[in-house]
Amino acid sequence: MINVITWKWKQPPNPPRNKRKPCEFSAKHVNVLYSMVSRHLHMPFNFICLTDDPHGINPNIQTIPIWRNYLNTHGCYVRLKAFSNEAKDLLGPKFVSFDLDCVIVNDIIPLFDRDEEFMIW
Repeated sequence: MINVITWKWKQPPNPPRNKRKPCEFSAKHVNVLYSMVSRHLHMPFNFICLTDDPHGINPNIQTIPIWRNYLNTHGCYVRLKAFSNEAKDLLGPKFVSFDLDCVIVNDIIPLFDRDEEFMIW
């Protein structure tokens, strides 16, 4: 069984020189992504959300407390730990990670029917 993971955490405020507003994702975004994966992945899977706030997330979604490493940095450095040996116990030896802002509109089995040890796109 494959593990499908996503990430939701509160970004720290941007430094004053950066005028961009940080993205704010909610449990609704996690639930919608789960719904899209459920409709377009026709094989057994576990859906996991690494988060600092599991409130409102669909009970069919496993939530794991997000690790604190790099959590206060801007960007997605917190995700790097997913490739560590200690993360294998939480995420399994093989997983796929989707961002919360992706849209899935068709069959995604071709993403999973792969022999490569590591693939990124």
